[in-house]
Amino acid sequence: MPTHEPNADDPMELVGVRLPVPDEQTMKDMAECFVEEFVRLGHTADELMSMCRNPFYGGLHEAYLALGEAHISELITTYIRLFRPAENEA
Repeated sequence: MPTHEPNADDPMELVGVRLPVPDEQTMKDMAECFVEEFVRLGHTADELMSMCRNPFYGGLHEAYLALGEAHISELITTYIRLFRPAENEA
């Protein structure tokens, strides 16, 4: 792990870039990807909703604002049922 600051002209420096979302379907697709990833990582529904409300999680938060809490909550429920069915049997 490097312990020094990268050079300003370092071509290997990671740079985040925001891209415009052209339409609502693209936003829905993006939200599904984020939710699926975090569910697969083991996050609970409560943790995911907390992440959605937190601006730190830029893309997820943007999808939450654009699509609304009800839509995101439905996605979370769907993906938890899909990837962790044992949690739904209780």
